[in-house]
Amino acid sequence: MGDVLRAEVKNNPVVWDCLEQGQLVPDDVVLSLVHKWLKQHAHEGFVLDGFPRTLVQARLLDESLAREKERIHTVLYLNSTQGKAEERIRGRLVCRDCGRNFHSKNRPPAKEGKCDDCGGPLLCRMDDDVSTLRKRWDVYHRETEGLVNYYRERGILREIPADGSADELFSGLEKELVWQAPEKL
Repeated sequence: MGDVLRAEVKNNPVVWDCLEQGQLVPDDVVLSLVHKWLKQHAHEGFVLDGFPRTLVQARLLDESLAREKERIHTVLYLNSTQGKAEERIRGRLVCRDCGRNFHSKNRPPAKEGKCDDCGGPLLCRMDDDVSTLRKRWDVYHRETEGLVNYYRERGILREIPADGSADELFSGLEKELVWQAPEKL
């Protein structure tokens, strides 16, 4: 969802203002973008990252998916502390030209400041400063944390400890993901 929202920044100043201030994008804006995306992609199978962020969004997503005869099968909850989340986000680097992600500590580029794929410059995202991160954490507690129980009660939440190393996190994700081939026509 972050990529979808960042692409929308050019068309919608409300999205820019929210991202810059560490706030959630209003439900009507984000739901419109999600609905448009789902109409184009839901039949392919999908993974949502960063959406829904509120109980209202989760319920509206369920309704939208039901209209497309789809549903959420599994929700992965990467349970992390504020300190570890801030450490990871502060080290995040993105290639200005191709969008590839790196991390100064966990996945550094071969040549400092340069993308391994295209040689473009690596930059910190505009919304990855400490004050914005702390606002995001507050917003998480106020707006998003309730989703854990919402999906737990539906029996589709899979909690993965996320403060360990990248390898430990990958191992936890690997254990929870069950890929099923689509039925043959």
